[in-house]
Amino acid sequence: MKSWEALQVYTLVDEDELQKLGVEIINSKVVFKVKLDEYSNPYRHKCLIVARGFQESDQGETFALMAHPITIRTMIAIAVANGWYMKQGDVKTAYLNAKLEKPVYLRPPKGIEPIIGCRKIMALQKAVYRLGASGRLWWQTFTQKNKDFGMTLITSDASDCVFSIRLGESVLIIAIVMDDALMIGNDESLRQEWYAFM
Repeated sequence: MKSWEALQVYTLVDEDELQKLGVEIINSKVVFKVKLDEYSNPYRHKCLIVARGFQESDQGETFALMAHPITIRTMIAIAVANGWYMKQGDVKTAYLNAKLEKPVYLRPPKGIEPIIGCRKIMALQKAVYRLGASGRLWWQTFTQKNKDFGMTLITSDASDCVFSIRLGESVLIIAIVMDDALMIGNDESLRQEWYAFM
């Protein structure tokens, strides 16, 4: 809930008002995840509030580009052949950074009522996990942010989501798969500058 509040993901509205208007309200649930390190040891426990997106009557456009596994392997080969660094990163609260195009009303999961109040519904301002259009909205947000940084989208086919930038001798290439990124390049300071910009 802290990240939702910090990123202003929702505002609260009375359920009675929405029912009078006949607005669609989507249920949500809590999902518990264990993040594993590179040796499959648990290092972090996560608790996510996710929408039950299958209840949406109109999901809109849901297709989102992501890097193909062959592209990832090619990037790894390029990094190894050139002696470049490779970094993998999880974009924290990725979907929560994407603004919704139309209002979505989410019923809070059981157990949160003491925090937000009884008969309150979350009027979502941002995308959340498992909404139909969340992946696409996140991809559009990520693409725009990279373009603002000066990166170019490289497309070899319809399934790729790879960005690159060259500043003098410095090169940075980033591939995105959902909310995970693979970064390769020859100048760590350029990657750090990109990371600070994001």
